[in-house]
Amino acid sequence: MSRVNYCGSSYGFLKSWAIKDGWYPNPTVGYIDVYYNSSNGNNCVITRANDGEVGGANHIIAGLRKSGSSTWKLDGNNSNYTSYAGPLYVYAAGSCIDIYGELNYTSGGTGAGGGRTVYEDVHCG
Repeated sequence: MSRVNYCGSSYGFLKSWAIKDGWYPNPTVGYIDVYYNSSNGNNCVITRANDGEVGGANHIIAGLRKSGSSTWKLDGNNSNYTSYAGPLYVYAAGSCIDIYGELNYTSGGTGAGGGRTVYEDVHCG
């Protein structure tokens, strides 16, 4: 799916981080999109499938936490989302955030497989 701001109109897009398949040639099977609201210091994430590589995506998970925290906010962990997970929000003004994305798929340009990725200390603001 194309990037869509499900976080809300007050959130500006920062960057997309890739979720790579665990098998060679490691195609990008999804993205973790990060948004920020500068007026309230909240960050937001969406995990979405890369339609160019993945058809039949399922089990999409988004994760977000303030860096240094041991507790993740998760969406999609007990669901069978087919296009995106999230939005998730965390207040982290003056701190960094860690993001997590996971995606499994059953068909498409790369066959079947999945990928999961954690990025730490991504947006520090």
